[in-house]
Amino acid sequence: MLLGVRDAPPAGTRVERAPAESLAGALLGYRGYRESATVPAERWETPSGEVILVVGLADPFLAQAYAGAGRPAPFGSFVVGLHERPVHTVYEGRQIGVQVRLSPQTAAVLLGVAMHELTNRVVGLRDLIGAEAGRWRAVLGAAEGWEQRFAALDEVLGERLRRAGGRSPAVRQAWASLRRAGGAVRIGDLVAEAGCSHRHLTRLFRREVGLTPKRAARVLRYESAARRLRGHAVTPAVVAAECGYTDQAHLTREFRRFSGITPGQFSTRP
Repeated sequence: MLLGVRDAPPAGTRVERAPAESLAGALLGYRGYRESATVPAERWETPSGEVILVVGLADPFLAQAYAGAGRPAPFGSFVVGLHERPVHTVYEGRQIGVQVRLSPQTAAVLLGVAMHELTNRVVGLRDLIGAEAGRWRAVLGAAEGWEQRFAALDEVLGERLRRAGGRSPAVRQAWASLRRAGGAVRIGDLVAEAGCSHRHLTRLFRREVGLTPKRAARVLRYESAARRLRGHAVTPAVVAAECGYTDQAHLTREFRRFSGITPGQFSTRP
């Protein structure tokens, strides 16, 4: 889920655009936002299979540094790694910035970090890429209008990706299989498809995704179930069967873990 902005008050601006065609295989999407709130709005952002990079251009955004633990702290520009617990956020003041949706593998390459270091964490962008974070903020802040900002994103992100190394084909293939199946894949089948040992695939996954294949599958299965509950008039029992859970009780346990609430509560949440 896109941190904070997805549930923002209706007043304001939200603009989405696909990355440049040359980056389409690496970057999943951009969103620009301009919002303001005079009263703090608290939210719990639940897990998804994407890493979110935010370049903030106005007031700090408040979020827990560790998912499910501690009070929200201020962040200017930051990265949200894959997480297995809801992240408490607070939206207030004047918010302007851009969000970039990334696959975990692309985030690992772009940020030059082993993704298990970001698992269940929100980390300041400067802590990951140093002074370049300030340059990105300056370039985006000087742009006139959203299209120029998105074009500037294409340039700075594309430049960094071209300088970076490659990704493991085994992880890329296994991650694609997990995404297609919404997490409902036997780990043994992933290992066989990758053509390497279970231990080797797990080590690669921790470095390039942040979670083991089994834990990543649970996050993706939750994301798939949450999408079905949110967008369709279906019962938790039907969703449990469609998404590969043992039964509705299994679905409920997983929802309590990942969102803090039951499937029924989630489906009616505004």
